[in-house]
Amino acid sequence: MKNTILILALVLFYNLCYSQEIRELKMYYDENKARLSQVWREIYSPNDNEYKYHGECKEYHTNGQLESIGNFEYDMPLGIWKNYYDNGNLESVGEYYGWRKMAKNKKGEWKFYYKKSGKLKSIENYVNNNLDGKFIKYHENSQVDIEGFYRNGKPEGKATSYHINGKIKGKYSYVNGKEEGLREIYYENGQLESETLYLNGELHGSSKEYFKNGQLQTEYSYLNGQLVGVYKKYSEIGKLISERDFDLEKGKDYLVGNKVEKNYYKAKKLILKSANRENVDAMYCLGLIYAEGMGEEKNYEIAYKWYEKSCNENYYVACLNLGILILSKQDSIIEEMNSTGTTEADNKRYDELINDRLNVYKEALPFLEKAFLGNNSFEGLEDTINTLKSHIKKN
Repeated sequence: MKNTILILALVLFYNLCYSQEIRELKMYYDENKARLSQVWREIYSPNDNEYKYHGECKEYHTNGQLESIGNFEYDMPLGIWKNYYDNGNLESVGEYYGWRKMAKNKKGEWKFYYKKSGKLKSIENYVNNNLDGKFIKYHENSQVDIEGFYRNGKPEGKATSYHINGKIKGKYSYVNGKEEGLREIYYENGQLESETLYLNGELHGSSKEYFKNGQLQTEYSYLNGQLVGVYKKYSEIGKLISERDFDLEKGKDYLVGNKVEKNYYKAKKLILKSANRENVDAMYCLGLIYAEGMGEEKNYEIAYKWYEKSCNENYYVACLNLGILILSKQDSIIEEMNSTGTTEADNKRYDELINDRLNVYKEALPFLEKAFLGNNSFEGLEDTINTLKSHIKKN
């Protein structure tokens, strides 16, 4: 019932059939009684010692246009009700059956209409005020817009949407109100625009978008609503424009604790997925993780493997780090050299250690040279290369 200022009882009479008092009342928007708000009938219920809505009820917009008309039986809205826009056009028509959660309880088929044109907007089916059964919505040109099914207020099964020209716009599938399986979207010319997969209402699986000419535009993947794997974008002629690796990005976030709690296990797992797709940046990151011992003991062999794979793809900082990693082997050699004595055996071992250090220099030099050729801005690299060459030449 609307909030009003004045309620005035105008008519009082008796229903002889039921020997109960029935009265008609009117409600106004203002004290001048210039604009009706509502007109309804009430019946006196001796058992409850109060009046109840009973009979026809009309509600009005502030401009005087009829807003709704229908019937009550002992406070219960029952039967066909019609609702109108403030321009006088029909808004909806359907059956109410009592109350549900403080609202009129829709039952069966309801029809809704567009305000300006008065054309049919949708046909909906209700059970206990919840959408239940077939649902059809129309464009204002009377072409079908959406058709599908509901169960207990939630979409269920297959649904299809249409462009205003009548061609299919989208195909969807629902289970228990959540999107499930393949969603396909189409251009007005009938060409496929996108295809995405859903699981339990979340994006899950591969997704692709297409240009109107049918050429692939983007491809990417989701896992439980989160972007994973590689995102690729193409031109209309099929040329790869850009690439983005979400596993690597998320792995780096876990590695340094960027917007997430630092977690080396998750970092390595995600970065390894990317590295196994031949992502050179991911290969470099794995080399760094094992060389620095992030989250576990340092591992020279594994660090060497990933640095080398990345360097082979001309990732020059990986070449630099690999050269430095190899040079780190001289630390133990120099330590042993400094601890040797003066016996003949010690002198022999010392010469062996000098040769071992020389082999380290020879092993590291090609990677450092490649790093310098690819990027000569590495500070101190040129001097290091010249020093190594000098030692090798002397021996």
